Amino acid sequence: EGVLYRIPKRGTYVSERSVEEMLCTAPIAVAGIGVPSFTNDYAGIIISAFSEMVGKREWYFLDYDGIDSAAERLHGMGALLLLAMAPRPSVVPALEKLAGRGIRVLCTAASLDSKRIHSISVDNRQGILSALNYLSQLGHRRVAFIGTSTESFDTIERLNAFREGCLEFGLDTGAEYAICKDHKLGVQYLVDEAFGEWFGRPGAPTAIISGGNAVSGVILDALSARGISIPQDISVIGFDDSPLFAHLSVPLTVIRQPLAHMGRQAAQILTSPSAAEMPVNLRLPAELVVRMSCTSPRGV
Repeated sequence: EGVLYRIPKRGTYVSERSVEEMLCTAPIAVAGIGVPSFTNDYAGIIISAFSEMVGKREWYFLDYDGIDSAAERLHGMGALLLLAMAPRPSVVPALEKLAGRGIRVLCTAASLDSKRIHSISVDNRQGILSALNYLSQLGHRRVAFIGTSTESFDTIERLNAFREGCLEFGLDTGAEYAICKDHKLGVQYLVDEAFGEWFGRPGAPTAIISGGNAVSGVILDALSARGISIPQDISVIGFDDSPLFAHLSVPLTVIRQPLAHMGRQAAQILTSPSAAEMPVNLRLPAELVVRMSCTSPRGV
């Protein structure tokens, strides 16, 4: 019933206190944080909210590219919990292994069917369908989607929801309008390639939905470089919000994730007495935040 933990440079000890007591009172308790990028607004907001709930402690940041060795170090440090943000599918087996060794693991941006790992994600389907419904009501029929990373749980869910929604709302469903791939030269080249195929010929999309923040900024820059005006020439909706988007010359309409709430929920789940029992798979609603980047297409 005791908890095995390690005080750096002092050795390994066994505590008779419960995991919950350790998490709430022990300043030496180690928590792991897995992040996809240190420049990601997504990660910063979740970590901030998570930290407020869990309290100040020693954080150990994992690099997903070396997940196996990082996981071993985390276990050796006596970590009690791990918050893994936006893990790739290839990372999940290592996380399952950690969970099997007694570390409480929760993944964000990943809806997992796991017997060991907790997960919290936004309802990507609901978010995409709300955006498509809004664009459909404005009169759009040719809507495009651009996503990156075929190894992202979120992006794949958004792409599938986009295809489903196009059928549901009677929109054009040409394969050229739904793009999701890992371009070897980066997001800029992916967007330039798509725009080269779409614009300057009949049948170009009248609206674009971005698969995430990494794509939204590139789409806006690429449209500006081509002299394509938002929203007069094309409507744009981004998935994920950023403080910058509300202050652009044309504020961007977005599908917003409740990131702070996600961080607080993650902390509550991981520190709950029932965390070691049945894993929680939680879906949080997305919010369509309408600003000024969408209007009816020309001629409607």
